[in-house]
Amino acid sequence: MATYSEIREATLARTEETREFREDLARHPELAWQEHRTTEKIEAELASIGFSPVRGSRGTGVIGEVGPKDGQVVVLSADIDALKMPDKRNVEYRSRKAGVHHGCGHDVTTAGLVGAAHVLKDLDDRGELANRVRFVFRPAEEDGVGAAVMVREDNVLEHAVAAYGLHCWPTIRIGQYAVRQGPTQYSAHRVELELSGPGGHTARPEESENPVEVGADLIVGMRDGLRKLYANVPESDRPVLGFGRFSAGTTMNVIPDHGDGLATLRSPTMKTYQAAPRELMKIAAKILRKNGYTGAKVNLIDLLPPVINTAEPEVRAILGAVVGEENVVLFEGSRGGDDFAFFGTGVPEENGRKAIPGVDMIHYTQLGVVPMGMPLVDSRRKLHTPTFDTDPRAPVMAAVQFAALGATPVRPRERVGERALLLAR
Repeated sequence: MATYSEIREATLARTEETREFREDLARHPELAWQEHRTTEKIEAELASIGFSPVRGSRGTGVIGEVGPKDGQVVVLSADIDALKMPDKRNVEYRSRKAGVHHGCGHDVTTAGLVGAAHVLKDLDDRGELANRVRFVFRPAEEDGVGAAVMVREDNVLEHAVAAYGLHCWPTIRIGQYAVRQGPTQYSAHRVELELSGPGGHTARPEESENPVEVGADLIVGMRDGLRKLYANVPESDRPVLGFGRFSAGTTMNVIPDHGDGLATLRSPTMKTYQAAPRELMKIAAKILRKNGYTGAKVNLIDLLPPVINTAEPEVRAILGAVVGEENVVLFEGSRGGDDFAFFGTGVPEENGRKAIPGVDMIHYTQLGVVPMGMPLVDSRRKLHTPTFDTDPRAPVMAAVQFAALGATPVRPRERVGERALLLAR
């Protein structure tokens, strides 16, 4: 195996190529399941260095492999989709597609994974790559389903012993990486309110089952009920219910005959992820019974599980050797979700298709992107905003992590019991 210093220097030598790849993606962002140009660009780049890339089963996304056929399979993965939002950055590489922007930094990590592919292919050509490295460029992360589809339909976890991902984080300095063991990002359920009832005049509210009032009771009651239920639980283990939409009625003196609302229920641990939806439905049913509402329905849709990191000690040691221990910091965790979670939990039985287990060793690292001299907390650089951007070196720093983790031989784990405890929390 090449030394970490050699891997770092080989990766940094491709700084300009990696930056240019990212900026091209930034100019041409594509939404979930529409990433056709992005897919073609990745395929062409991998093919140009000797890969035999395979397109994802749904038409976008790419899988490529390098390394000895009998090597342990290590999965490296990056997201490729963008967000439906404007790009308001004053930069040459701003989006050319109106209303679509890489406001989450997927262009950065995708370019980084392509950069790492060059380095790892070169190591393999020299006979210095011990692992069979599988590159997974996954679509539709913003829909929360891309990873699950690739696990189910593209067999991206077949024979895998480790899976590593990476995401930009807007409060970490460039050159640094944030790591964490255990629960790292929250799960997500979609909560839907469907409300109906006889409409009428606001002067005679007793004649109607007002969807506005029913919705208000449910929104406040479900929120307060969950808070009360988890009042004595540490904040790090509490679910979070947040409504983003409620709609009913058109004017002040007409009681509408329908309404609807949308929310997310997010949970930090597998235990809460499994329990909180049941508890929320019980709370909703109690509110409806108490008030005698008959025209209301609450639906829960499971979108994705929490991200549970199990390989932080290994990743911390590798990154520390590559960039210095002082540049590997603790990630505080995030209430946001990410479909990388499926690489750890696997996918459940579905429509008669058997369940697929997750990988024993996974880690989702957060990449520092804040330029030197800029404040760590800057509203212009928040994720999912029209002005989100990164230091120009962020793509190559993403490549450094991917290359180092892909090149490091995976040692047999003895902490399987610890993984079980982490997933049970």
